[in-house]
Amino acid sequence: MDAADYDALLTTPKMDPCHLFTADADTVVLYLDMGAEGEVQLALPRTYLEDRADQQSGLRHGSLLLRMMLESFLPVSRAQALRLSATRQDRTLQGAFVTMLISDLPNLEARMGELTRTPMDPAPNEVDLIPLSTTDPARRMAFAALRPDGTLRAVIECAASETAQRQACTHQLRSSGVDVVLDYKADLLPGWKDIQSRAERFLKCAADG
Repeated sequence: MDAADYDALLTTPKMDPCHLFTADADTVVLYLDMGAEGEVQLALPRTYLEDRADQQSGLRHGSLLLRMMLESFLPVSRAQALRLSATRQDRTLQGAFVTMLISDLPNLEARMGELTRTPMDPAPNEVDLIPLSTTDPARRMAFAALRPDGTLRAVIECAASETAQRQACTHQLRSSGVDVVLDYKADLLPGWKDIQSRAERFLKCAADG
């Protein structure tokens, strides 16, 4: 990994999540199995696909794992992710990255049912999330996000890390025909709406490509 490339991740300003989806981009077309919902085609710039096995167009996948910077949506390699975490840059907004798992997942209602011990309180908190009473409240916090019409938009779970005294959150949503889990540091939870909106924008560009 080139040091200049790493430094660029920390200095690039906020950008449109789709800025690499250009007409002349080297694009890979993938087909993802969403189970009962059927197969979904995504077209991604090759730079997002670190593993050579993912870089051939026309292949079918059960899941896909991507990493990108939150502010710039530039792709992040494994080595860059490790360095960001090791230097604690991932705790800052400028150094924050998101891991995106696209896979066939239980629907949002089912996942909320798995997490919730008692019926949810309909009153949202200060960041517009509805706290859920979980089966293990000492180690896990869970939240539901609702759309204005009352339908479920996302389920977010924050749990203590096994290797550090800080929390990470998993943020499940469905967008552009695919099930997605985003993984990021719990420090970023107040910005969940922006994180989800940017992820949805990225996925729409991939699905439209």
